[in-house]
Amino acid sequence: MDLDLNIRRETVYDDIVEENRIIRTEPNEGAPLAKGQTVVLYVSRGSEAPQVEMPQVEGETLTRAIAILTKAKLEYKKTYVNSDKPKDTVVSQSVKAGEKVAEGTVIDLEISRGPQEEEKPPEEEKPPEEEKPPEEEKPEDKPSTPPEEQPADPITTKIYTVSVEDHADPVSVDVICAPTGEVCGETQWLEPGENAINIALTGSGEVTYNVYVNGSFYTTFTMNFN
Repeated sequence: MDLDLNIRRETVYDDIVEENRIIRTEPNEGAPLAKGQTVVLYVSRGSEAPQVEMPQVEGETLTRAIAILTKAKLEYKKTYVNSDKPKDTVVSQSVKAGEKVAEGTVIDLEISRGPQEEEKPPEEEKPPEEEKPPEEEKPEDKPSTPPEEQPADPITTKIYTVSVEDHADPVSVDVICAPTGEVCGETQWLEPGENAINIALTGSGEVTYNVYVNGSFYTTFTMNFN
């Protein structure tokens, strides 16, 4: 007997029934059905993702904010904006501190570019000074020999190649100077099939850098600029 039923599928979280398995039906099993009646199948989505409390990262440095979000098992996406706050300071977060969100939620962060320098007005032209009669020459004192200064480490730019494992989706790559917490340049992106990217770094001596992939700590390395 063809009842020409209208089947509707609803997915719900369930801690017991495995994902894509039917939990129950509506009407229930054994209930009589009429021709053209709608039958709802409730299908399991698996266990619901654990909830975590959104931490406060507004006002923190970008490096500190990344560490806090990583510890809370949250992801992040950053956008640089004009602000009077110091450079690389988090000026806003898309989820308020204290709210409950699922693990792995992507939090939008707005990062300060730093205070912008104001343009100075052009200086007024000064009238020419009157010529003064030449002063009598005085015997010059012999200049004392200044102490020899130790040459500072030269500042140079070198290229470092960051390599990542195979990935099916585009991934973001950030390189952060460990001693200062400053982000080295803009976020770089690797498309599927790309496993390496060259980063230009400027400094002197030996400097340690941390690499973050998709907002999570990935590796660390030391660059010798000498």
